[in-house]
Amino acid sequence: MQQEDDLRGLEKVMQLMRGISVLFLLLHFYWFCYGWFDMHGCTLGVLDRLLRNVQRTTGLFTYLYLTKLFAAGFLALSCWAPSPSRPTATWRWCLLSSRLS
Repeated sequence: MQQEDDLRGLEKVMQLMRGISVLFLLLHFYWFCYGWFDMHGCTLGVLDRLLRNVQRTTGLFTYLYLTKLFAAGFLALSCWAPSPSRPTATWRWCLLSSRLS
């Protein structure tokens, strides 16, 4: 019973990490395509201030590839954790694609 609870908790953490990677990509597009969003009137003052503060303290949006690298890192970590609930065909496909690249 304890092991099942641990696996459910691990799966929730993995889903959170996937969500964080998607959030990084959305923020990346908002930051680097800000001119387009501003031209169409799709900007928020609160989000602008938040992103400026994040940029000032972390430098996350300094280079184009940096945010994408963080998103890919979170996505890789979320796929790395073992999950017995996934079918073995998925694991075979992951192994095959990693060997091909």
